Amino acid sequence: MLKLFYLELFIPVIDYFKTIRLKESIFEWVFPAISCYFIYKNLGKNICLQSTINFSGYIINFLAIFIGFSIASITILASGGSKNIRRMENIKTHRKVRGTEINLFQLMHITFYYLLFVEIVALIVALSYSLYFDAHKFLNSFRLPFLLQIFLILHIMLLTFRNLTNFYFALFPRSDQDEIL
Repeated sequence: MLKLFYLELFIPVIDYFKTIRLKESIFEWVFPAISCYFIYKNLGKNICLQSTINFSGYIINFLAIFIGFSIASITILASGGSKNIRRMENIKTHRKVRGTEINLFQLMHITFYYLLFVEIVALIVALSYSLYFDAHKFLNSFRLPFLLQIFLILHIMLLTFRNLTNFYFALFPRSDQDEIL
């Protein structure tokens, strides 16, 4: 039955989780979760449905821009043959995927593909949220999906910062690069 589904789509997601380090997990996962917790505790019952639907519309625009940026970044990585790309291929990360040590170039591909996957999931959540709760205004269960959107946006932003930092280190290598990567 599983052979009917295109499960290879999840390989970059699995690879992302195999390569992530503790400090990156805290930065990309724990910080957004704590932020959502504080938003819920401070706003809680004061979050109104119409505001969240409007906010969801802004998130859709935001995600469209970020998806375009991620696709452009993947294209640059995949098609670039510059000395900076070659330099990234020579920077070891001391991380392994399926038993093979990967370099910075491969790590950036993994994280950008994962980022694109999360952005598409967040876009689906935002579109579903807008459509569903706009049609069912009487429901009072809109806070949890709204907080999920906040979490995904923060996760996407922080992952984008990490990807840009990896680009930076590829362009401007440091002597302690092994400790960073």
